[in-house]
Amino acid sequence: MASFTVSDIVTEDPPPSAQMPSTSPMSSASTTDVQERDDSLERELLINAISKKRKLNIETSLSRGQSATIDISRKLKVSPPKTRTGEIADNDDIEREMKADGFGQFITRANTSDLAEVGPKLDIRLNAERILRTMYGREYFKEKPMKRRRHLEMMIDKEKHPEIYDRALRFVNLEGDVVKSVEMDPQNARWKKLAFEYGLRGGEEGWNAFAHFGAKWIQRVQNAGTCFLHAPVVTQSYLVRGQLEREAIDIQKYARATFVDAKVEAMILHDGGGNAFEEIENMLGKAQFSLGPIEAHSLEQFRCRCGCDNEILHLLKSHGPALVHVFKVDHNFRSTTAEGDDCFEIPFLTGTIGKVTEKHAMVLVGMRKVSGAWRYLLQNWWPKLQLVEVSEEYFRSSDSSICFVTSKVSSIDKKFALCNSVYAESSLQSQDGNFSTVYER
Repeated sequence: MASFTVSDIVTEDPPPSAQMPSTSPMSSASTTDVQERDDSLERELLINAISKKRKLNIETSLSRGQSATIDISRKLKVSPPKTRTGEIADNDDIEREMKADGFGQFITRANTSDLAEVGPKLDIRLNAERILRTMYGREYFKEKPMKRRRHLEMMIDKEKHPEIYDRALRFVNLEGDVVKSVEMDPQNARWKKLAFEYGLRGGEEGWNAFAHFGAKWIQRVQNAGTCFLHAPVVTQSYLVRGQLEREAIDIQKYARATFVDAKVEAMILHDGGGNAFEEIENMLGKAQFSLGPIEAHSLEQFRCRCGCDNEILHLLKSHGPALVHVFKVDHNFRSTTAEGDDCFEIPFLTGTIGKVTEKHAMVLVGMRKVSGAWRYLLQNWWPKLQLVEVSEEYFRSSDSSICFVTSKVSSIDKKFALCNSVYAESSLQSQDGNFSTVYER
């Protein structure tokens, strides 16, 4: 077993806003009900008062330069950049570095009245300032100024490097995962029903994380190549037990808060991915993992000693859902979808994987035995393929790694921002609305 530590990330979710009780007469309401409601209101008002006081204390402790950063960021509609130590960047430091690297002409402080450009030209100018201020504020390649300048020149050049410019702008403009109501899309709502019924129909022998482990169902959709973040976020969420409400890390805020320079460079300049196992190590902190991770191509070597005829099933029952990463994907997998009436059934893939186009990360959330053979249920992040079932032969040929968290996960570190909605999408999205192909390494 191995232990891992997580770096400090400072985030805080605002408390719920107070709701005033109805003043309409209720002849049937008891004195106890009214008292409980009054007590609840008093508690919420107290929470809000403490929150406002805390916010005031934080704001009054900021330097003049940090306050300027917050003010300009608000005008530019970006989050105030934070330094590597987690503090709000000082505007004086940002502008000094911008001038030193030859970007002084982009210091407008979001005062559009000082600019001669209008229309699209103004937008490009302000977008360049958004990118530059964010990158300098987060101390992007501070120790390598020549490399930093070369990268930033590419990031703000929409004409020569439109894709890099687009990715950079999307990175700095992120507010958080986009929450949507599942009820507004009946097709999306069907996935939950399929997941909860998996392995339970007609006396099937099976197991799923929702009916048997108590995992709280969530859907996350990737509109860009961020499977290496989606998979660990959902795995961790499913492993949290004993909480009244579901918890899940906000993927967009996590990326912006935790990515080191090399990851930012890979994502923006090269449209590159990451490693899901490294991310779950970071998210879980001092957690213990199954030895291995277990290689899917070795599934036939496992035999359980406790009555199950499958070691993976035994591990699922013992530890809950597992992270599946570096899963080889071919054209057939990528083109598989479930739309309309087809969404009433989970797509099933068997045989062996063909020519590999990329590597992917998902979550193993169930198993069932059909005609004496085990099948594996994987939760995915593509808009039209949220669940996919694969045969044992197909799973083995994926050469993926299966990672079980063997230590108890009681909560998510409070240093991470949360998005606790049932359904949310990443807003790292290309202009045509399609998710890009990014390799998980």
